[in-house]
Amino acid sequence: MLAKICDNTVLKYPYTIDDLRQEYLNQYFSATDEDSLIYDYYISENSLFYAMSLVKITTVVKPIADHTKVVREQTPQLIGSEWMQVWAVEDATPEEVQDNITEIINDVKINTQNRLDSFAQTRDYDNVLSACTYATSPVTKFQIEGQYCVDMRSETWNVLYQILSDVQNNLRPMPESYSDIEPELPALTWPN
Repeated sequence: MLAKICDNTVLKYPYTIDDLRQEYLNQYFSATDEDSLIYDYYISENSLFYAMSLVKITTVVKPIADHTKVVREQTPQLIGSEWMQVWAVEDATPEEVQDNITEIINDVKINTQNRLDSFAQTRDYDNVLSACTYATSPVTKFQIEGQYCVDMRSETWNVLYQILSDVQNNLRPMPESYSDIEPELPALTWPN
């Protein structure tokens, strides 16, 4: 990622060399080696020359926040001799909290379904629904596996919806991700 800098002030971020060319179509500019950390260029406006730089921004791992917070990228800062990406963790608005909750719940449901489907695929079923259709199979092996998938699918979703109900009724905290609730889901082990 790059930023457009003049006199150690960030004028625009993020910024690219293509942005530079687009912004100054009628200007001549020269860039230093494109593998360097800083691209210096000069523009003229009203017969004055300005020294600008495109500076590579050192990325920083985005902080993790719970559903009551939002993480927003800030203007990069010069720290020592390096321009660094900056993050701020702020309180979320009520709408953002609701959006975060909706996103977490959707993620939990998707991962729960993927868990069931992946389990069924260990025995070459397309997914858990496919495995469940074998519950009435005349072949004993398929009937046992199919019935097991019917039972585990029902038990898994029952546990998940109880967790979500407890969250809604303030009986437990909101999970922040699927990994928070996965250990509570029924173990999936094929019957012998």
